[in-house]
Amino acid sequence: MICVVTCANSAPKQNRLTGRSQTFLEDTATIAISDRAVRLRALQRKAENRARCRGVIA
Repeated sequence: MICVVTCANSAPKQNRLTGRSQTFLEDTATIAISDRAVRLRALQRKAENRARCRGVIA
């Protein structure tokens, strides 16, 4: 299915989103791999604890 966007504001919005995602990727690229792994494990533990407290099966 092909969607045609007729909104004149779609291009500037897309440019802003692309710029933000590129900035995010550049920022995260500066984090050392070991730091990323530690942060991801911490986030995973927090998510598991929260799910366990709420009785949600992840």
